[in-house]
Amino acid sequence: MSEADRAGAFCPQPSNRGAEISLVVSVDWLEFSVKDMPVGKVERVLGSYVVGDYLEVERGMLGYERQKVGPGGSRILSTARKKEVHVILPGDWCGGLSKEEMGGLLAWVDVMGKVSRCDLAGDDWRRLVRPVDVREAVRRGELVSHGRKRQWLEEMGTDQGTAYFGAPSSRQRVRVYDKTEESGGAIDAVRWELQLRDKAGESVVPQLWRGNWGEVWASRLVQLVDFRDRSRDALVNRCPRMEWFEGIVGDAEKATWYEPRPVTSAEKADNWLHRQVAPILAAMVVRNGGDIEYLGELMRDGRVRWKTKHRLLAEGEFGQLKEDYEMVGNTEGEAEKGFDLAKFADFWQRFPFEWPGLQADTWVWCLHCQRCFRFIDSKLDDEGLLVCAYTPDCDASALDFWAWSKKDWEEKGDANSRPQHWPEVPEVGKVYPLYA
Repeated sequence: MSEADRAGAFCPQPSNRGAEISLVVSVDWLEFSVKDMPVGKVERVLGSYVVGDYLEVERGMLGYERQKVGPGGSRILSTARKKEVHVILPGDWCGGLSKEEMGGLLAWVDVMGKVSRCDLAGDDWRRLVRPVDVREAVRRGELVSHGRKRQWLEEMGTDQGTAYFGAPSSRQRVRVYDKTEESGGAIDAVRWELQLRDKAGESVVPQLWRGNWGEVWASRLVQLVDFRDRSRDALVNRCPRMEWFEGIVGDAEKATWYEPRPVTSAEKADNWLHRQVAPILAAMVVRNGGDIEYLGELMRDGRVRWKTKHRLLAEGEFGQLKEDYEMVGNTEGEAEKGFDLAKFADFWQRFPFEWPGLQADTWVWCLHCQRCFRFIDSKLDDEGLLVCAYTPDCDASALDFWAWSKKDWEEKGDANSRPQHWPEVPEVGKVYPLYA
């Protein structure tokens, strides 16, 4: 990448300082598929950007029968019976293009194909922050993130390592590491790498070829991880961004990058279970002596491994119940309005809280913003997941909901742990610290 290209890829400057941010943003991996296009034409398109021959190898990959390998480790995959060509362009290939050339390719892919992965690299050439500094910031409690998977892999015998945020299978993942050694000194920088798959990768492509790469990269990064001074306010969104991280992303705001995926209907799931799963399930129960506890074990194991689509399917009932409740406005007259409050409470007592005393009007305390609300006032986010009633001021999920009343603490067998300074009835919007 030339100096001119670097200048065009810089992140936006923070609002309270004039110094130029030193990160340079580039596309480090691009993977996409095109339909109804001959392999030869795809080769010619790629050859117009990076010159080199594509040689066919003996084996295919990723379910495709044929594979051609070209310059920079690029690959073209195809199968005779499928009218589809899959292209993999790793960092070495992408690094051979200027910003303008990559923008042109992205525009072509956006129109002609479908992206399955797009990685963005933000290179900190001034080394404002080391990976180990990121690790220590997490330990100090500065990290703000919905993701629960975070990992530090240390190089043996050194103080160096790589910080990961997000699971390997996630649609979005962040990796922070020193690029110097990996690149053989060619890129003497600390790299903040965004791996964007499926809808996340597909949605970023039009943003890149139409807009500012630095802004796109920074907004995607803070959508996943942010670092704030949590000591300044009880509400995390009011806490100022840490100065060191502001030097990386400026005053970037979170990106909204994709529409929530459609949820399989309960009817379709039920039909699939009966058609595909029921026979083998019945056989396994018989094999286990007819003990239906085997089914209970399967359910407990399956619930631990739920992903978003499973939660959406399970919570689908909540949306209609909540809409019915809000139409009533209160519990009076619910019978003639047709609202089944008992059904609502029973559903949430079982999932996800295992909270026997939970009712629609139960007071809940949010660990994140430390404020209270009645359970029925919980909100659903864009993915259909239960979140704090004070959203968007608070970004807590249902896993941050705590019991408030003494009775609920007693039912959970932890009555003595309830903060003594909490009143019997809370005030809406008031902050109640966990410790006095």
